[in-house]
Amino acid sequence: MLRATPLGYGDNPAMPYPRIARRRGWQGEVLLHVSVSESGRVVSADIEQSSGYGILDDTAIQQVSGWRFRPASRHGVPRPDTVLVPVHFQLHSP
Repeated sequence: MLRATPLGYGDNPAMPYPRIARRRGWQGEVLLHVSVSESGRVVSADIEQSSGYGILDDTAIQQVSGWRFRPASRHGVPRPDTVLVPVHFQLHSP
């Protein structure tokens, strides 16, 4: 069985960094539990582990909910799946 995987960032929009979080120096990782349909669309995305900042968590859910995935398959037949998707929000030094 193959697991569902996100399509590349050329196919999915890049994760925006919320302006207020950037100004305040907020960083973190959100771990999302994502249900993916057999067509590769997101059915639901829920927080498995919070970043500690609601705005980062909300941004991750909103963006990943619009992503497309390469669907899971068993014996070459697409099927629904659930996957954990880490989303990193990290500020880089100039």
